[in-house]
Amino acid sequence: MERNLVKCSHCELEYPFDYVGRQPPYAPEIIFLEDAYCLKDVANQDTLERCAIFIAAPCSCCKKVVCASPHCSIFYSKRVCAACVKSETTNIKTLLPCELDSQVNQLMQNS
Repeated sequence: MERNLVKCSHCELEYPFDYVGRQPPYAPEIIFLEDAYCLKDVANQDTLERCAIFIAAPCSCCKKVVCASPHCSIFYSKRVCAACVKSETTNIKTLLPCELDSQVNQLMQNS
């Protein structure tokens, strides 16, 4: 059986996924704020709580798919990839709260 894979445009790692969207059918109580690539959490099959693992999503600026690693993207109200954070620093910093300054600075240094 062939698995669906999504590739992060920043780190270039490939991740398996089984759903793209905002509300995975296997975890209807979860609603993502973005179109997410996600995977059913098989580790929680014995519990009543159904979970989805967030893998990646498109950058809200450039639309390239990036993983959730703090080295590859940041999410506040929208996902922004490291490349866009670096190239749009003055605009991005005005949209993000000061609590995220350390994460933005980390992305800028690692890009």
